Amino acid sequence: MSYQTPQKRRLETSKIVAIYALFGLAWIYGSDTVLGWLVHNPVVMVKIAVIKGSLFILCTATLLYFLINRFVRQLTSSETRRIESMRNYEAIFNATNEAIFIHDAHDGRILDVNDRMLELYDYKRDEALSVDIEDLSEGTSPYSQTEAVKSVRKAMSEGPQVFEWHSRKKSGELFWSEISLRRITTNDLDRIIAVVRDISERKQLDDALKTREERHRIILDSAMDGYMVMSQQGKLLEVNEAYCRMSGYSKQELLTKSIADLEVNESATDAVAHNKKIAEQGEDRFVAQHRRKDGTVFDVEVSAKFLPVDGGLYVGFLRDITERKRYESEKRTLEQQFQQAQKLESLGVLAGGIAHDFNNILAIIIGHCSLATMRPDTADEHIPIIEKAADRAAGLCHQMLAYAGKAAFSLTQVNLAALVGEMVQMLKATTNQNVTIKLDLSSDIPAIKGDVSQLRQIVMNLIINASEAIGEAQGAIRVSLAQATITAEQPVRDHLGRIIPPGWYACLEVSDTGCGMDDETKQRIFEPFYTTKFTGRGLGMSAILGIISAHKGSLQLTSQPGHGSTFTIYLPIGISDSTGEKVYEHNAGTSWQGSGTVLLVEDEDQVRLVAKTMLEALGFNVIVASNGKEALESYRKNSPDIALVVTDIGMPVMDGYMLFRELKKLRPDLPIIISSGFGDSVVTTRIPSEEIAGSISKPYRFDQLQVVLKSVLECG
Repeated sequence: MSYQTPQKRRLETSKIVAIYALFGLAWIYGSDTVLGWLVHNPVVMVKIAVIKGSLFILCTATLLYFLINRFVRQLTSSETRRIESMRNYEAIFNATNEAIFIHDAHDGRILDVNDRMLELYDYKRDEALSVDIEDLSEGTSPYSQTEAVKSVRKAMSEGPQVFEWHSRKKSGELFWSEISLRRITTNDLDRIIAVVRDISERKQLDDALKTREERHRIILDSAMDGYMVMSQQGKLLEVNEAYCRMSGYSKQELLTKSIADLEVNESATDAVAHNKKIAEQGEDRFVAQHRRKDGTVFDVEVSAKFLPVDGGLYVGFLRDITERKRYESEKRTLEQQFQQAQKLESLGVLAGGIAHDFNNILAIIIGHCSLATMRPDTADEHIPIIEKAADRAAGLCHQMLAYAGKAAFSLTQVNLAALVGEMVQMLKATTNQNVTIKLDLSSDIPAIKGDVSQLRQIVMNLIINASEAIGEAQGAIRVSLAQATITAEQPVRDHLGRIIPPGWYACLEVSDTGCGMDDETKQRIFEPFYTTKFTGRGLGMSAILGIISAHKGSLQLTSQPGHGSTFTIYLPIGISDSTGEKVYEHNAGTSWQGSGTVLLVEDEDQVRLVAKTMLEALGFNVIVASNGKEALESYRKNSPDIALVVTDIGMPVMDGYMLFRELKKLRPDLPIIISSGFGDSVVTTRIPSEEIAGSISKPYRFDQLQVVLKSVLECG
C-alpha cells in the first residue's frame, strides 16, 4: 500500500463506520422481525432480547476489532513506506554532487537545501534557510536579485530554465555556476527546485582556450605564409590575412568559395579526388597555381594535412613562390649565359664577334659599362674587365641566392620604433592577464633597411616566447628599443662569444621575469627543432637567428634559472657615405680559387643550390647529396677524387653526426667541414673540435666559405 493522504484516510474511516452501522441496523431490525414471527410469550421475548443483545455486542466487537486492526495495519505499513521513502529521498537529495535549493514559488523563501549546498556556499543549515537570493549572487546586473526573480517567473510560466550565474559564497568569494530552475507541485503547493553546478574550472578552461585561439589567430594572421582550412568537398572554412593579401580577396569573399574557384589547374572533381588522396596519405606537398581576384595567376607551394575531426578537415599552408620561380628561371638563364661566356676566353671567339647577351648582363652588373665598342684588336684590354665582371656577377648572385634560399626577402626602409610599438600593442590584448608588458622606445632610432614581415616575426615571437616562459604566474615583460654604439675599445659579444663589429646599431631588448634557462638550454635553444616551455609555441630560435643574420645583425642572450631571460638584438644602422646617408658595408671577399672535388651534403634544395653555386664559383667540382645515406654511397663511388666534404648537421635518413663518424671510419684523414645554423658550441658537444677540419654558419656567405676552404686546404 502506498502512502495515504489525509483524504484517503478519511475515506477508509468512513468505510469502517458504514460497515459497522449497516451490520448494527441489520442485526437489530432483522432479529426483531424474525423473533416477532417465532415467539409470542413476552417473558421469553425479554430473555431472548438479552441474549440477542449480548450476541450483538460480541459480534460487533469482533467485527470492530477486525476492521480497526486491518486499518491500523494499513496505516502502519503506509507510514513505514512513507518514512523509508523519505529516507531514500533525503539520501539522494544529499548525495548528489549538485547543490539543491527548494524555494517557495510565491515569496522566494528557501524551504530546504541539501548538504552539497552547505559545502559549496559554506553555510550552516540554519544560516542557509535564512539567506536571500541576493546574498547568494554577485549582486550587480546581470547577476542581481531582480534578474533572479525574472528567471523564477519564467520557470513558473514557461517551463524549466537553465543559465549561467555569478554566485557568491558566505565568505564573499565569487564563482561561476550553472543553474537549472524547475517548477513542481506538492500537496497543492507550488515549489521551485534550483539545481546549482560549480562550473568555475570549466569557465577557466574556456577562457584559456579562447585566449590561446586568439593567439593562434594573431600568429597565423601575422605569418608570411597563407593558411586555409577546407571541408572534404573543398569548401573554404578559414583563411588568414596572408592568403587574403596573396589572392586579393577579403576573408568574407574567400569564405564563400571553394578551392576549385582558386585553383587554375584543378576542377571541383579533381580537387575532391586530390583531397581524398591527402586523407589516405595523411599529408601532401605540391606546387599549384592560384588565380587572384584581378584574374592574374600566382604560384604557390602547398603543404596540406588531413585532420580526422568534424567529419574530416584539410589544413593547408601556402607560400607565394612566384618571385622565387621567376628568380630561378632568371638564374638558369644567367647560368647558361655564364657558360656561354666562358667560351669568350678564346680570343678567336672574341675576334669573330661580341656575345651580346653576355655583354648586356655585364653592362648591368658592372654599372652599365658598355662593351659594345670592344674590337678584336683591343680584346686584351678588356679581358681584365670581363674577369672582374664575372667575379662580381658571381659576390652578387651568391648573396642573392643566400637570402632567397630561405624566403622571399623584400628590403625596404623600416621605421623600427613604429613596428615595435605596433606589435606590443597588438600582443597586449592577447597576453595572459597576469603578465604586464612594459614598452620603452627611444625617439632617435633612424629607419633601417630590412624586411618588414620578418622583423615583425622577430618582435612577435620574442614576446610570445617571453609570455610562455612566465606561464600562469604573475610576471612582466619589458620591451625596449634604443640606439647603441659599439666601439673596438669596449667590445660587445654575441650569444656565441664572438665580438660584434664596431658601428651604430638599433638595440632591441626583450626581457622577462619567467623561468629562465640553464646553460644546456641556452646552447640547445638555437637548434632548429629544439622545443622547450620557453619556445613552445613561438617561432624557433634557430629561425629567429636566421632572420637576424640575414639582416647582418647579432643576438645576445643572458639567462639564469629562476631569474628570467633577456634577448638583445643588434641591427646595424650603418655608416655615413660622402652624402651623409647611412649605408650598409659589404665584404667584397678575395679572389682566392680552389681546385678538386667537394662532396656537398645538404637536405634543403635551395640551400644546396646556393652552396653548390658558390663552390663552383671558387673553382671546385661539386658532387651533391641530400642526406647522409646518399653521401656515403657517393663517397664510395668517388672516394679517390673527393678532396673534402662539406656537410649539414640536421638531415633526414642519416644526419651529419652519423655521417661524420662513418666517413672517418672509411678515411680518418678526410677533411670534413661542418655547416650549421646554430653555432659551433652545439656541434662540438657531439663531435670533438679537434676532429673537425672547419665549420661555417648558415646562411652561406661567399666570403666566409672562401676563408674556411682556404684555411682547410692550405693548412691541412
